[in-house]
Amino acid sequence: MTDEKQWLSVTELSEQLGIPDATLRRYIRQHGHHLQLRKRHKSYLVADVSVDVLVQIREAYAAGKSIDDVEDVLATAGAPTIITVNDVDDNGGRVTVNLAEVLSDLQKTVNEQSEMIRALGHIVQQQNQAAATATLPGPT
Repeated sequence: MTDEKQWLSVTELSEQLGIPDATLRRYIRQHGHHLQLRKRHKSYLVADVSVDVLVQIREAYAAGKSIDDVEDVLATAGAPTIITVNDVDDNGGRVTVNLAEVLSDLQKTVNEQSEMIRALGHIVQQQNQAAATATLPGPT
């Protein structure tokens, strides 16, 4: 079994979803940061995992929402913000990053490091107190 994504052209998506090509291209321009995209020559390929996001966009516009409202709907629904970085993997290809996952992992790391710093600060404080106690002159 493979986790390989299937990539669909705008024409294939148009047929599958019943959304005109021009409308899909507008969705890609306005909300492409929520979609896993590949550009092939002058056309786009959309990962099959992004089809649900396109449907959400369509439904939001059908409900009379503005561009900003659609962004709010996608954010509330948990649609990932996708960043594609060129030439960073071992094969010189593209890496797609889900910004929400990266930020969550980063926050977890920051929290772990904060705990370690607090623990080290406590240890240093104890050592300083012990050293101060050891160097105090005793009664003579």
